Amino acid sequence: MVEWGLSIAQQASVPTLVKCLRAFSETDFRADMRAFTMPTLIVYGTSDVPSTAKNAARTTAAIAGSRVEPYVGAPHGLFLTDPARFNRDLLGFVRS
Repeated sequence: MVEWGLSIAQQASVPTLVKCLRAFSETDFRADMRAFTMPTLIVYGTSDVPSTAKNAARTTAAIAGSRVEPYVGAPHGLFLTDPARFNRDLLGFVRS
């Protein structure tokens, strides 16, 4: 997965990558999230540095009726690092 992500990133110029990362990290989507009307499951690994509990709490607060599911000790990319639990949680949420 890391190799795949790097191969995609290497197709862009460095200035473009910097602009993309800045846009992703500096854009405040909270107003947009308040407009969500569908049930939303927020999952994150507690060992994933960018996806902190604070960010998950903010996202949950911004989306009415959303639910957060932390994966204690898990890193980024839960669908790869913990696929059985991720799939079980996602299917359970969809079915609920």
